[in-house]
Amino acid sequence: VISVNTGTGVITIGAANNGTHVYQTMTTANTATVAKLTMYQNVSIEGITFTDAATSRPNTLSTGEVLMRFIDNLSITNCQFTDMFHAGLQVQQCMNTKISGCFYRNIKDVTPTANVFYGIVVRGATISIDISNCNFDNMRHGVTQGAGTTGYYAGTTRNMTVSNCSSISTYTSHFDVHQGAEGVSFVNNVMVGDDGSANGIQARSPATITGNSIVGVLGKGISLFGAASGSVVTGNDIKGCTDGVFVDVAVNKVNITGNSIHEGTRGISLSRTSATCTITIATPAVITKVAHGLVAGSQVTFSTTGALPTGLATTTVYYVISSGLTPDTFQISA
Repeated sequence: VISVNTGTGVITIGAANNGTHVYQTMTTANTATVAKLTMYQNVSIEGITFTDAATSRPNTLSTGEVLMRFIDNLSITNCQFTDMFHAGLQVQQCMNTKISGCFYRNIKDVTPTANVFYGIVVRGATISIDISNCNFDNMRHGVTQGAGTTGYYAGTTRNMTVSNCSSISTYTSHFDVHQGAEGVSFVNNVMVGDDGSANGIQARSPATITGNSIVGVLGKGISLFGAASGSVVTGNDIKGCTDGVFVDVAVNKVNITGNSIHEGTRGISLSRTSATCTITIATPAVITKVAHGLVAGSQVTFSTTGALPTGLATTTVYYVISSGLTPDTFQISA
């Protein structure tokens, strides 16, 4: 925020440093306050070992980790983060960040448990972050991205790349991306094993997943769910996983090509759900299912103990169209 005119309510948005700006249109209550932020510039950390001698840390996000926020041009290289709580490193609302050659080991949960303990967690409207040549051992996620709507978590993470990293011994997923992210890539990483039935890479936003090696993960090698429509999965070697690539029922328009999937239970697993609906005998037919959760482009098939309306067949895959789409009703095309 460059300036605020409290008389007219006009807020000027921009960046004096490089003449560019990234913003989203928000609906804001007129009782809100506006903070003009000063970004720290050019912070570099190299060759430091961070560790925590405490036996436990309380259930709070303010202790037990290295926290970086509001920094433009942040570089963290050749550091170690061991025996820490909640996360080794948390990056919030930063621009142009490079994390390279770091080692993360034995990241622990807070007390009482909050199902956290990450190597690196990227939050909020962080833009352009490159994580490369790092090693992760014994934590819930090696790298995770989290979105939110309030405080330091608010905003969309953009342009995050995780490349040439290795991860072993994970509890939920080696690498993870939540909703509220754009331009996420996982490239040439190695993931080996887990501590139960975890995943290799899981994405709830569109992601490009290419050239990775995922070995012996007892859950899903790559799991696409939530808002991961439009993801690209190509050139990965996936060995000994229960599901090589899992695509949830709500995920559409995924490009899966050129992968080697072997020695697992299922190669590519497509999730589907079933429910009872009603169909009008009309043109167009209107299908009713309360809270159906479908979006335009979702695929549907029909089965019946009687007869379907004329023009519909149980052997045909149909597509939900935008016309007539409501939370409880939808129409279809071939």
